[in-house]
Amino acid sequence: HVLPAANNVPIFSFERNHDVVLRAFDKCPAYDLRVEAVMGSQEWKDKEKAHTVLLRKLGEMQHFRRFTIRHHDNTLFVPLKNVYHVHDLIKATSLRCEGGVPNTRCL
Repeated sequence: HVLPAANNVPIFSFERNHDVVLRAFDKCPAYDLRVEAVMGSQEWKDKEKAHTVLLRKLGEMQHFRRFTIRHHDNTLFVPLKNVYHVHDLIKATSLRCEGGVPNTRCL
């Protein structure tokens, strides 16, 4: 350890059930409404449509199937709202694989 245990910096500033500021994504109804408004906006829909080819390519990849939905033409695609899952999986996998972690399945 770099610092003695008594000098560790806390990760949360409040008890988890009161930690609205740091964990808004699962504790704040106003945040949820704002996210829903953005994802329901025409701009969001236009961006998803503009990137349909990429989103379909992601949907065809076995590693990302759990994040897909069926498009109206019956093809699988990763909706824009799920792209962060794809990013997280790629990042976590690359960290494990680059670090040479044994018994790790790399993409």
